[in-house]
Amino acid sequence: MHAKTQQSGLAKFEPINNTTPQRARVYLLRKIPRVWRYSPAPGVLLLPFNIVLKFSRHASLSEAHTLEFVSKNTSIPVPRVITAFESKDGLRYILMTRIPGVPLSRVFGLLSEEKQRNIMHQLRGYIDELRAIRNAEPGYVGAVNQGPLHDERVYSGPFGPFNSVPEFHKALRLGIDGNSGHAILDNMIERENMREYSCRMTHGDFAFRNIIYQGEKVTGIVDWETAGWYPDYWEYASAFYSFFDCTDLRFRIDEFLEA
Repeated sequence: MHAKTQQSGLAKFEPINNTTPQRARVYLLRKIPRVWRYSPAPGVLLLPFNIVLKFSRHASLSEAHTLEFVSKNTSIPVPRVITAFESKDGLRYILMTRIPGVPLSRVFGLLSEEKQRNIMHQLRGYIDELRAIRNAEPGYVGAVNQGPLHDERVYSGPFGPFNSVPEFHKALRLGIDGNSGHAILDNMIERENMREYSCRMTHGDFAFRNIIYQGEKVTGIVDWETAGWYPDYWEYASAFYSFFDCTDLRFRIDEFLEA
């Protein structure tokens, strides 16, 4: 991959509130008896006192930095980061507040059409806020603080960042440029190079399971590990894929997100 030169410090995703008491708190929370915790996915613990602990050897602290960035620059409801750090054995931890409510995927089909339209209106407002943020480097593709992106659907490990969208596209093609000898691929490359792209702040996994709902309101948007600055089409394309668990609702993506 043709990665942008990383800036020291920020590119390494430095810890957040990495104090001895917070580290001790995290280690103790991991040992809470199973009766007081719930794990909806590997490396995720829903804990007492409305907090969530995410931990993994392969994850990145970029999600924690993204949450702080989105909270600072928009009104989008996101978890508040309590602490984020990497342990000596290479495990990365993010402790955050838990958003009240249930995943929208559980209840959307039970709601009236009016309530569904209201949800779409709320989501459209939040997406518009996110996409309205402008980066000081217009062509930059990467994480919020000049670090690599993380999306296992695209690459098995960290990738990027990139100086430009064409550089990003070339990396997606594993370095293949024009004149590959394959007509379909060469035609795709030609079409990619014919248009201009703007890079937008992107969630990258926008699906109803990652939207929290309570009392007729969207109370939170979670799971920002794939987020970053991407070409303008990426949010729609990734959302279409992310609706794999409710393909019958893909037609409604247009109600809150432009293609």
